[in-house]
Amino acid sequence: MKKHGHAVVLGGGVGGMSHAAVLARHFERVTILESDVVTTTQPEARSGVAQGQQLHALLKRGWNIFERFLPGFTERLVNAGVRIGEFGPDIRWYMNGTWWSPEETGFRGLGMTRPFLEFHLRARLLEEPSVTFRGGLRVRGLVLGKPGVVTAVDAETLATATKETVEADLIVDCTGRNSKASSWLTELGFEAPPIQEVDIGITYVTQVVRLARDPGFITCYLAPEPPHNKRFGMVVGSENGLTTFLVGSYLGERPPTTVEGMLEFARSLAKPQVADAVAGAETISPPTPYFFKSNCRRAYGSLRTMPERFVVAGDATCSFNPVYGQGMTSAGLAAEVLHELLAKGTPLDGLSLRFQKKLDTVLDQPWMAALANDFQFPEVKGPRNALLSFVARYSKHVLRSMHHNAVQKRFLPVLNMTGHPASLFHPILLGAATLSWLGLLKPNPTFPPPTPRLPSSTQR
Repeated sequence: MKKHGHAVVLGGGVGGMSHAAVLARHFERVTILESDVVTTTQPEARSGVAQGQQLHALLKRGWNIFERFLPGFTERLVNAGVRIGEFGPDIRWYMNGTWWSPEETGFRGLGMTRPFLEFHLRARLLEEPSVTFRGGLRVRGLVLGKPGVVTAVDAETLATATKETVEADLIVDCTGRNSKASSWLTELGFEAPPIQEVDIGITYVTQVVRLARDPGFITCYLAPEPPHNKRFGMVVGSENGLTTFLVGSYLGERPPTTVEGMLEFARSLAKPQVADAVAGAETISPPTPYFFKSNCRRAYGSLRTMPERFVVAGDATCSFNPVYGQGMTSAGLAAEVLHELLAKGTPLDGLSLRFQKKLDTVLDQPWMAALANDFQFPEVKGPRNALLSFVARYSKHVLRSMHHNAVQKRFLPVLNMTGHPASLFHPILLGAATLSWLGLLKPNPTFPPPTPRLPSSTQR
């Protein structure tokens, strides 16, 4: 299939780079425009990313998407020092009053700092000869070349205030939660998309540490226990033998931002494993707070009209409670939707609304999953309906059964977005939820004995 000419991606984060990887298969040239100036020599937090120093997780579906469009990316991460852990023996979760089974599941996950992920993703992406990354450039608006068709963006070099017009055959906005796309549309005479927000008021504090001893796991997550206990905490093995330590709370409580305060906060959690793991740890980076006000969804697919050759994706369309780790994977799903439409020969004139409508459908699953969990706190305000209420109650009982390995194995594809949403109602999960609801299946609050793992066995 003949390639199109030039695609421009606004935003050089994970969402922007995943879309650039897809567009490189369909366009002769792909240019990423990013307001931050980025380094090509080492991982470094970007000033334009408020959560840039916080923990980031990549679900298995997102991992698969990156590997599909950038073959060899996973191997690059592992060679650079990322540890891959298995749910069960390496990745331990305590949620809804029960510890998940420590038995093998075959499902693996990896955690890393965002600067590390972006650095290696950018390095792999720029191996594609058609991709160019331009930092230090702020986009100020869209340009209509003819009625209803976006043909360029107005941009400004931040260092010199030099203005330029960057022409493109397709423009993809991946500038994140603070995207200006809505106001750009109204400036051009189009409607802005409807916005749905669900306030959750999460604050969490993160620091990178080097553990003093092997805790017997790579990752441990102690979830909040709705409706009363709003606190949570985790330790996640990240790159180069380091560990990310995080504590947080819902609905306005602000955890301490000192090393000693974080440890004391961790000791207040439902279980001691996180606090015990970081006791005596060496501090590598200071505690850094982050506040996340609300889940936010902009329904571009519901618009009646939209300018052609311009699409919006990533957090610019939908940003979730970051605790669930859905953001980067959902950006990958959007890139996959764009690839499917372009691969089918969808003309660029006619792509915009078709893409946004299909993306809205794809995002329904992670959006519902996020709200179903957040609505377990009665203080969380938002449009509740019978379906959401049912999913929340049903999921609660499934999660109370996760100490059974068969239940965990069936649930992990749902969690990692590799399974069809209907797989949440597999007979094994349905049966476990029913027994839990009847009080015949009790949760297991006792931590399964950790299995010491040699350093070499935790690297892959």
